[in-house]
Amino acid sequence: MTSSAVQREEFGGMDGDEDRAGVERAVAGARDAFNASDNGQFARYEVTGVWFPEPELAFAHVAVDAATADGEPLEIDHSMRSVFVLGRTGVGWEVLAREDRIVAK
Repeated sequence: MTSSAVQREEFGGMDGDEDRAGVERAVAGARDAFNASDNGQFARYEVTGVWFPEPELAFAHVAVDAATADGEPLEIDHSMRSVFVLGRTGVGWEVLAREDRIVAK
């Protein structure tokens, strides 16, 4: 894939909007798993970009912001930016790896 093809596909996906929706569902599952933990912290996840370097592989850029248990935003001095690596399986997209970075506001 050429670099121009990569740029064109960045927000749509190799196979269109269906793949992006699948990636967003997988990221939402990761959010739900984190928010369901007993640590008392909750976050809102927003997929800000998806890149498909191969048809079976996706990188999702995600803005993660502190929230209440009801999903209302919390004003704190930092947020997080995450990169999710996802692979296509027989039943959809699965999170393979994740990197988080704390960002000062």
